[in-house]
Amino acid sequence: MQDYCKWPSMSALSLVSLFLLPVQGAAQAFDCSKAGNSTEKEICINAELGALDNGMADAYKAAESKAAGDQERQLRSDQRAWLERRNDCQGDGGCITKTYLARLRTLTNDYDIFGVWAGTYDGPYDELELDISGSEASTISVTFVGGGASYTCGPVTGAGKIDKSGLIVTDAGDEIMVLHRMGTGIYLPQNSVNTNLGRANCGMNAPELSGSYYRRQ
Repeated sequence: MQDYCKWPSMSALSLVSLFLLPVQGAAQAFDCSKAGNSTEKEICINAELGALDNGMADAYKAAESKAAGDQERQLRSDQRAWLERRNDCQGDGGCITKTYLARLRTLTNDYDIFGVWAGTYDGPYDELELDISGSEASTISVTFVGGGASYTCGPVTGAGKIDKSGLIVTDAGDEIMVLHRMGTGIYLPQNSVNTNLGRANCGMNAPELSGSYYRRQ
């Protein structure tokens, strides 16, 4: 099993760095043996939260590269406030997830850091990848591959439709997949459309795919 605790984390160490190192990004190596509170400890043992934390590190770095002057100072101030809200969750996984998703949406919208949809994204579990090809202006193809190719979901292929939160893949006008842009990666929300992506459709060796964050390679 992958050691998620070595992933970059928006930890208490990051909070200190935001005050002391004005030219350094917020993403820091997070030693889980030094986790300072119950929220950080939960991130260390929860693969889904680890993926969101890694995505936050990417998103903050991307936002910081676009910010300057007053905007950069505001970015750092807002990130410090967000860290405090996240830690106030006191190890509640659902609360932690909500704080990450809310902050990632804000960074995505305010700093235009997502880019194009096509690409390969790493999932929260070993060897799980999400591959997107095509253009949102034409046909989109989405394939989940993992476990040494022991399971494959898709390709899910259809027309791409953009809304304010992300990409909707449709077939004959019916929605068949919804993907949200989150930072520089993708979040697959748990909803009635994405329930087709569960183990029943992908094989017993597949993890649940909806409700997960996928990091752009």
